[in-house]
Amino acid sequence: MQSLINRVVEKLILDLFPAVLKWTIEAILLISTMEFFNNSNLVNQNVFHFIVDIHFSLS
Repeated sequence: MQSLINRVVEKLILDLFPAVLKWTIEAILLISTMEFFNNSNLVNQNVFHFIVDIHFSLS
């Protein structure tokens, strides 16, 4: 029984860790992009929204 629990926990960690890492990196990139375009003019904000639209349509 303990071995089964260990296998299940190991499988969950191995499956979830790459996804959580990917989401974390994407969130950091998205936040840094938002900060970069936050104080820019309207053209740059339109470019930012275009990038965000592409990002969410691909994921």
